[in-house]
Amino acid sequence: MGVGIGYSHFDRSNGFNEDNLLIPVIVGAEYDVNDHVALTSDMRFNVAATSDVNKFFYTWQILGVRYRF
Repeated sequence: MGVGIGYSHFDRSNGFNEDNLLIPVIVGAEYDVNDHVALTSDMRFNVAATSDVNKFFYTWQILGVRYRF
């Protein structure tokens, strides 16, 4: 589980662009294949703080691979 802070830019087809402060909350799982490789999956629940309203969206990374040196 983790929390972050970032920046997002929405470029819409109607010409309305938006820049926002982005606050993701990350929840995930990891399976160690060996000492260096792990398979991961995580959900990111994002709040984009805009000047008029907060927007909520999520992303799901179904399968990822993490390598540790």
